[in-house]
Amino acid sequence: MKRLRGLDWFWQELLPSELPMLLEGLLNDHDSYVRASAVKTWGHFSLLSPPETPGVKRNENTKEVCAGGARLLEILSSDSEGFPRRAAVGVFIDWLKEGHPEASPDPAEFVSRALQAADGDLDWEVKIRALELAGVFIGQTFDGLGLGEGSASAGSSLAKTPAPLADALRLFCQMELFGFLFRGLQDCDRPVALKACEVLLALKSVLCKHRSKSSPAGDAAGLKDIPMETPPPPPPLSLPAGEAAEKDCQDPERLLLILESTDLEGLRKALDVSSDHLERNPESLLQDILAAAGNAEENKVDCY
Repeated sequence: MKRLRGLDWFWQELLPSELPMLLEGLLNDHDSYVRASAVKTWGHFSLLSPPETPGVKRNENTKEVCAGGARLLEILSSDSEGFPRRAAVGVFIDWLKEGHPEASPDPAEFVSRALQAADGDLDWEVKIRALELAGVFIGQTFDGLGLGEGSASAGSSLAKTPAPLADALRLFCQMELFGFLFRGLQDCDRPVALKACEVLLALKSVLCKHRSKSSPAGDAAGLKDIPMETPPPPPPLSLPAGEAAEKDCQDPERLLLILESTDLEGLRKALDVSSDHLERNPESLLQDILAAAGNAEENKVDCY
């Protein structure tokens, strides 16, 4: 469908047609598979269509199809089935990678809103895709600093506005991105924990490669683009959890100490080869039941 981008004649024929209204109706279909397909199609149309096409009269449905970020957030937050919610996060990933107009002006705000909507979701595939979204954003941010490994798409707006690495770290803290990642790392579903571990490993790799010689612990105020030999591993620190988690995840220096002292590579290997015993524990089973029931709050007491 990318070849259709910028073809005014195509959109002049398509947008005034009944397709936008049909698509809006399918977003409310009773079948979750249909809603999920409509979400994906909506995302493609919104990404490919120009913001304004001269000579085309747009009704309200057409305008929504060409934008739709708020609508997708609503689906991600409130749809009772997992398939549409998974599709919504997938669209957000595509929009971030491709520089969608709703993502490119303020990628941090765009990603933050999506992660807030996905946080606490009971569907493990939604959580994995949300972690992927976080990983893409982190990669784009580091690519903008010239420190990434090509995870961001070419032409990203972030790639044109380099910022100090310490500023990027503070931005991650302000977005509560670390809290989201650490909750994923401690998730009862093994695939979720594995994905969070992979994202944190990529983040840790960049941060540890560019620590300041004068600040071996990775002080956020002293981060510099100076490679150095790896020092002896510090004593392990506990992962942020409970009441202390919010405070820890707002302290860049504390977070760097936790990242350095945590054997993420060993954890990744253990998760990669382990059985699915984490997915079969009672907590995970309860989450699956609640997710299938649709309304978690109304059914939680019955499940317990």
